[in-house]
Amino acid sequence: MVFPDPAGPTLVRLSWRSDATFVRVWFALGLGILVIGHIVYALKDPEARRGMRAGRVSSRWARAEHAAWVDEIGDTDPGGSEARR
Repeated sequence: MVFPDPAGPTLVRLSWRSDATFVRVWFALGLGILVIGHIVYALKDPEARRGMRAGRVSSRWARAEHAAWVDEIGDTDPGGSEARR
């Protein structure tokens, strides 16, 4: 006995819809893992978060994390005070 689809006629077969759901679930899971990873990394680096909010970071942090960038703009205060963007 074959029962009709309660949603009515559809454009694609049930197996195709199941495959699409499978792909969407795995994509959402991967995206969720990426978002959680970004949050964890942000929580580990408060100086970077402060730099995103204020637009400035200490030259000590800049030298440790992005030495080439500091060399390019010139480290005006090697003592560790604020470095400009």
